[in-house]
Amino acid sequence: LDEEALAAEHLEVEFQDGQASYYVKAYYAARFRLLRKLLVTEGEEAFIRSLSQSTFWTPQGGKSGSFFYRTQDDRFVVKQMSRFEIQSFIEFAPHYFDYVKTAVVENKLTTLCKVYGVFRVGYKSKTTQLKVDILVMEYLFINIIMAATAKTSSDLVLLDENLMKDLWNKQLYIYPHAKAALNQAISNDSHFLSSQHVMDYSLLVGVDETNGELILGIVDYMRTYTLDKVSY
Repeated sequence: LDEEALAAEHLEVEFQDGQASYYVKAYYAARFRLLRKLLVTEGEEAFIRSLSQSTFWTPQGGKSGSFFYRTQDDRFVVKQMSRFEIQSFIEFAPHYFDYVKTAVVENKLTTLCKVYGVFRVGYKSKTTQLKVDILVMEYLFINIIMAATAKTSSDLVLLDENLMKDLWNKQLYIYPHAKAALNQAISNDSHFLSSQHVMDYSLLVGVDETNGELILGIVDYMRTYTLDKVSY
């Protein structure tokens, strides 16, 4: 899409009160609305109502420096996006919509953590102003009591060799058919992300001890691989 076509994809709203002027830009507003229609069965009002009741949240192991909010019903997470992430997203998004829609309609296995919307919000008063890009994604561990494995926050992010040692000492066992499905889902997602030059992402794994299940999702895949990523 050219710049004019891209601009038409995004919805901008401005309003003000006696104290400040406010600005909201919904990236790919119509496409995200159609995607939410597939994924959020309760409808748009439920989505908006959920977002209206959010609290500041610090995810364990997060080192990106971004701020996070989580809705009180544990449905969604709001994450701040960097300048590079929003630039990559604008190019990546049309392919993301097609991939997720195909996965839902055709029951194709995927582990991608779903993104439900991307917005730029800001305000300006006589003394201050703020502008920030955010994305809204699913919270994988909704209503799940997760197993606590780390003793301190310093244990949450491990070097590769320490991670392998920890996994060996605390192995996770799954049925062969579940393993085959997981392998297929990860293969589908990794091929898709690779085709979009997305090379740096994470597989988040949680253990639901109550139900004896693993909850998995690929996260942090909104940024394509560019030379500046080498320094990270």
